[in-house]
Amino acid sequence: MLPSGLPSGEQGGGQSSGPGLDSVFSGALVSTEVYQAVADKTIDPWKFEQDVDVYYTWSAGPSSHNQFQSLKDAQGAFVSFDRPIELSYTLTTADEFDGLTDANVVGKSYRLNYGGPGQFWGIPWKYNASVGHEMPLFSLKAGVKVGDYTVNPVEGEQRMAATDAANCASLPLDTLPELPTLENLAVDVGVFGDENTPTRYISGVAVN
Repeated sequence: MLPSGLPSGEQGGGQSSGPGLDSVFSGALVSTEVYQAVADKTIDPWKFEQDVDVYYTWSAGPSSHNQFQSLKDAQGAFVSFDRPIELSYTLTTADEFDGLTDANVVGKSYRLNYGGPGQFWGIPWKYNASVGHEMPLFSLKAGVKVGDYTVNPVEGEQRMAATDAANCASLPLDTLPELPTLENLAVDVGVFGDENTPTRYISGVAVN
């Protein structure tokens, strides 16, 4: 039986944190049937990983991402959760937000995961030198069907594109809006509260 993780007070190793444990991890874990089919039971563990098609690993450490976490109800019983839904999807140019036609991306199948509102994973990312950071290889339009679900984006990103300086000649640089002053930025709490009553704000609006 494997332990669920390291003690919560254990510190990770490294030059910045001093001596400790970074993680505990296993070698390749396979089913009994796969292990019995291996002719050489004394094979080196690293080579063993290369000789099997499918294997699993287990790890634990001081960080939250490699520790077992669970939730119990008022009676002390473990609460069950549904696993994220796995969805197989084949990208088309019609579904892609920018109408992507790259054959290395379009027409390929992807295994996507849906874990609830705002939790949609599986689109691969790649470093984009033109913008200086990693970006998803594709984006889906609103309304695209993925399995039994419809894509409804909750946020997006706009990127400015470089252009020749000649295209900026007509910009009215002498009619720019006036910069805000401290008086403009001051928040008027109006009739809400006083110096002894905390004022709360929702989207910049004072409420009591």
